[in-house]
This record gives sequence, C-alpha cells and structure tokens, in this order.
Amino acid sequence: MSKIRLFITAKDRLIEHSQKGYDVPYKKEVGGHLLGYYEKNIYHIYVAEPYNTRKRTRTSFDYNDN
Repeated sequence: MSKIRLFITAKDRLIEHSQKGYDVPYKKEVGGHLLGYYEKNIYHIYVAEPYNTRKRTRTSFDYNDN
C-alpha cells in the first residue's frame, strides 16, 4: 500500500479550505488536485488545490466545469 506525505503548504491549504466550509449549512462535494511526485511507494504532495464544481454528487463530479 502506498503512503502519502503532505508538505506543510499542502496541509495548510486543505485545512484552510475545510475551515471555510465548516460552518456552511449545506455541505458541498469538493474535487481537487494534488501536485507532487511518486517515489519509493510514497506520494510526496507539495500543493493541494481543492475546488468546488457545479455538478457533483457523492459518486462523481464534473471536473471540467464547462
């Protein structure tokens, strides 16, 4: 099983996004991009960029959002 290592900048971005949505009365599904590299069975993530899409459900979302 692979492991994920989140660098502090990626952790901070995910926490910031989570805190903004915590008090929202109607929760939304969120997609996102994790940017980094894979080495020796570990994903090293430097940047995490969450985003909201218009069309989303618990099983899918429209990542193109056109």
